This record gives sequence, C-alpha cells and structure tokens, in this order.
Amino acid sequence: MKSLNWAKIGRRMFNFVKLGCIVHCTTEYIGTVAVCSGISMQPTIYSGDVILGDRLSIAQRKLENGEIVLCKSTEDPFMYVCKRVIAMEGERVYNKGRYTKVPKGHLWIEGDNKSKSHDSRNFGPVPYALVYTKAFYRVWPPNKVGFLPKNS
Repeated sequence: MKSLNWAKIGRRMFNFVKLGCIVHCTTEYIGTVAVCSGISMQPTIYSGDVILGDRLSIAQRKLENGEIVLCKSTEDPFMYVCKRVIAMEGERVYNKGRYTKVPKGHLWIEGDNKSKSHDSRNFGPVPYALVYTKAFYRVWPPNKVGFLPKNS
C-alpha cells in the first residue's frame, strides 16, 4: 500500500490557491471576459457574444462617450448590463421631452437597440461606481472577432 505524499499534496494545493489569486487579481484589476445576453445592444453585440473588458480604464476614469460598458444594474445588484455611454457627468441629454444634466460622478447609458433597451432613459443616470468594465473586443463568435465600434 502506497502512503500519501503530504508534501506533494501541499505543493499542489499551494499552486492551486496561487492560480486562483492570479485569476482573481487579473479579472478584478486588469481585464475580464464576459458573455453577453439579451437584445438591448443589437446590432453591435448579440446574445451569446463573448467580449473582453478593460478594468484599468475604469480605475483611471478614462471613459468617453460612445464606449460600451458593463455595469451593475441599478435595479438588481446581482445582474450586469451592457450599454453604451451616451453622456458623461456635466453633459446634458434629451429624455422624455426635457433636458437632463448628468450629475457629478454619473454616466448616461443606453442600449443600441433603443426600442428594446431598459437603460438610463428609464432609470436615470448611473453612478460611476457601478461601472465594472469597458468592453473593447469581441472574441466570440469567430466570424465577428475584433474591436467593438466606439459609436453605434
């Protein structure tokens, strides 16, 4: 009967934990991968598309109008939404027959599929703190691999 090699098991466990820490730090601070669902960003992004997100731009507050972001839903904190930045803080947007000024520390986001998108037109400006990542590159499906367009 073979005895357990505790040193070998310990090394493997340590390497597994180390890998988990690397993955966590990478997705939390550098970039992430997301699978999109829903029709609100069609024709730019379709349900099932896999995108890469840039977390560094969010941390450095380097966003511009026209860029696509993933952010926590203002209505369901366990859900993320994928939308396009329409206006930054201090800018004005026309919504429901009047102009709205985007408050400090907020963004105005909308889906490209205006008739099927639940976005800032419904729930107002989104706090910048809810923005998780800036989507910049599609990796799936293979026939659409490439950078995402900045403007719809």
